[in-house]
Amino acid sequence: NANVSLARLPLSVAILKLLKFVPPDVEYRHVIDSTLTELVSKLKTKKAPQRDSVRFVLADAIAVLGPSFLGKVLHLLRWTLVHGYQLHVMGYTVVAVLSQISKMQDDENVAVTEHVDSCLDLIVDILMDDYIGVGGAEKEVEELAKTMK
Repeated sequence: NANVSLARLPLSVAILKLLKFVPPDVEYRHVIDSTLTELVSKLKTKKAPQRDSVRFVLADAIAVLGPSFLGKVLHLLRWTLVHGYQLHVMGYTVVAVLSQISKMQDDENVAVTEHVDSCLDLIVDILMDDYIGVGGAEKEVEELAKTMK
């Protein structure tokens, strides 16, 4: 079941690409929202290779949708990944998504800076929580436990 789910991940990006060709008067926003929600919820898995695959697809989805969806993705990450290791997954995913968005900066038709600026408080909160907040404290405890074995 997990392998089938993993195999379907690239279909998410294909669906999003197709939605770009739908006329603006057709309401399809719910499909984009549900696709992003599904991708983010798959980051909850404890299997690192699966998370890496989902993270890669999520970054591709942002590349397809554009930086205007950064806020939506950040809020989904914040609401979905809330416990233990998920806090670090969230921080790592934010860095991956920002890395993808930084590649868009080279395209003169994409206004990246204004979208990143509008989400800056949330980005800083997520990364601070990961590095010095609860997530950072949990990482320190895990590292200490590894050295004591």
